[in-house]
Amino acid sequence: MSTVYYDSDSIRSPEIQELRELWRYRDLLQLLVSNSIKTRYKRS
Repeated sequence: MSTVYYDSDSIRSPEIQELRELWRYRDLLQLLVSNSIKTRYKRS
């Protein structure tokens, strides 16, 4: 019989995983923030 592993068995804390995910998508985050700022000040 094989051993079953679940995602919830992860050793890392959720905070570290979220930080890694933010770092992975940092380019997208930067683009979204940049567009938001441009749009805000373009209207004013």
